[in-house]
Amino acid sequence: MSRARRIWKWTAAIVAVLLVLAGAGLGVLRVWLEQSTTLVPSVVARLEKASGLRLEFSKLDARLGLYGPELVFREARLYAPAERDPLAFAGAGRVGIDWWRMIRTGRLAAGRVTLDRARLHVLVTPAGVELLHQGPLWRDERQAVRLDRLPVGHVKIDDATLVVEDTRTHAAPVRLEDVDLEIERNPAALTVKLVADLPRALGSRVTLDGSADGDLGTHEALAWRANLDLRDARLGGIAPYVAKSTPMPTAGSGDLRVDARGRGFRTFEATARFAFDGVALPPAGATRTTYRRLAGELGVERAGAKWSLVGRELEVDPGRDAWHGGRFDVAFDRDEGGLSKLIAKTPDVQLTALAPLAALVPAGTARDAALALAPRGRLQALDATVTRGDGAREWRIDGDGRFTGLGIGVWRRIPGFAGLDGDFSARGTTGRLAVRTKGFDLDLPEFLPGRVSAREGSASVDWWWKPDGWRFATDDLRAIAPDGRGGGNARLWLPSSDERGPTLVLDLSMSDIDARGVSKYLPTRRLSPATVSWLDHAFLGGRVVASRLTYAGEIRRFPFRDGGGEFRVTANYDGMKVHYQDGWDDLEDVTGEIEFRNAGFDARVTKARVRGIVASSGTASMQDFHDAVLVVRADARGDLRDGLGFLQQSP
Repeated sequence: MSRARRIWKWTAAIVAVLLVLAGAGLGVLRVWLEQSTTLVPSVVARLEKASGLRLEFSKLDARLGLYGPELVFREARLYAPAERDPLAFAGAGRVGIDWWRMIRTGRLAAGRVTLDRARLHVLVTPAGVELLHQGPLWRDERQAVRLDRLPVGHVKIDDATLVVEDTRTHAAPVRLEDVDLEIERNPAALTVKLVADLPRALGSRVTLDGSADGDLGTHEALAWRANLDLRDARLGGIAPYVAKSTPMPTAGSGDLRVDARGRGFRTFEATARFAFDGVALPPAGATRTTYRRLAGELGVERAGAKWSLVGRELEVDPGRDAWHGGRFDVAFDRDEGGLSKLIAKTPDVQLTALAPLAALVPAGTARDAALALAPRGRLQALDATVTRGDGAREWRIDGDGRFTGLGIGVWRRIPGFAGLDGDFSARGTTGRLAVRTKGFDLDLPEFLPGRVSAREGSASVDWWWKPDGWRFATDDLRAIAPDGRGGGNARLWLPSSDERGPTLVLDLSMSDIDARGVSKYLPTRRLSPATVSWLDHAFLGGRVVASRLTYAGEIRRFPFRDGGGEFRVTANYDGMKVHYQDGWDDLEDVTGEIEFRNAGFDARVTKARVRGIVASSGTASMQDFHDAVLVVRADARGDLRDGLGFLQQSP
């Protein structure tokens, strides 16, 4: 017989003897448990000390487990120390000493607790999380549960029933079946794993596992990781259990996996992988959006004051203008002064597909702005870095990008526009924006009464920074609108100081304008309602052959009644039909010149006709639109009967 075979033979014999002795010892222990009146209380007391829990049961037995001797109990109730109400109920369970862990950790209190078919009831309250009748398990950062007080050892719950009740939402309690929970604590580590079947209305299955390493008594220094895996989640069923302040989809189903790590109460890195179909967003005003599919991977990482966000293989499909295979990289730095640096990169992003997601932003200014702006269009080949400079409101921009169909809605003093095509290039404190468009809309609610449109348009806008602020300039502005055509140059100065407001300089020439649309291009939002009403109904026909608009001054001081700037429009008109006032006959075939200057206007008529009376010359003026007093003088000739009839039928 070889030496190896002899070693295996003796090893097998020793193991067999140990098993026989263990079985005999276990048999003796069982008899002793049944006969002794002091052994059971003594053993239970020792095990309670090892596990840190108090036990009650209907029947007790002994067995030899993989990790050492165990007591097996039936119809058990598990209590926290000094509590009268049970922490949990269990049909059966085991409590014992884990000798291997005790040797490894050097802690005599190391133990194992296993519960079968346990029943637990968890309450989520405004004050925190607690077990029914047990008080708070977690409130906030100052009152968090002391992890270092958990007994060293292993707690395992198999095939349990877990009831979760959120008193904040007043939703019906959630009953989780087939719950498996494992908690393992070492002196400087803690691991948790939860697996449960969900009610059909919520989904299929949820898995949660996590670990923490370090000083369990100092949460701020505790390094942790957590993983959540949610299968076949039903968003409509989950929504009632989420705080009402957090908007949730009303329908949709799919899978979600979240991986996160951090230290203390801070998250350093998190990644979400998701795939949902039929996602119905909560209503945003009169708008409701349902996404055919939302899928992809999103990640966020924090390193000190630096944050980065990434998106990969994104699929955002609201039914039209979908974004497939999307990816982006965004990074930003913050300091005491706020945002100090921003980096944005994406080969292609469909803003129209993303805009409806603003409905998921909690109520507040950010949600209102996102819904109002509703960015649309497409950005391509975007690679830009924005860095805060040393001067007030100074920013350095380096990068390039293209855009198609770009547009935003009106938000407070931000104008709205739609249909912009073009590109930009920036280097440091200078840059250029080239715009080319077919089908452009502009909404300037601070000045214009409504949206104006152009069939075609183009401009090259240069910008640069100087210590006194930002400047923007274009010398090739061109537009063709349904009412006419025009072009010219413009300058805009955004001061670095609040002592002065934005200053605008315009010099625009327009021609062949349909007189019926004139009021659309006048800054009537700064005029009195009576004046606006008159301008809207005054011009019934004719053409403005040529006109010129000049503007110079602070925008906030318009219409310059104090002389702080000048607004001027001169125009030659022909064949005009003017509705002067209800009850008066309309002026027809009016030809002449008009000048709008700041808060009033003056007009000179070289020809006009009304009710058979022909005017060879005349003037009309309004010194201030606020007063809305129109003064008209004219020299006319015609039949006396026509003149008398005009006067008799006029107010």
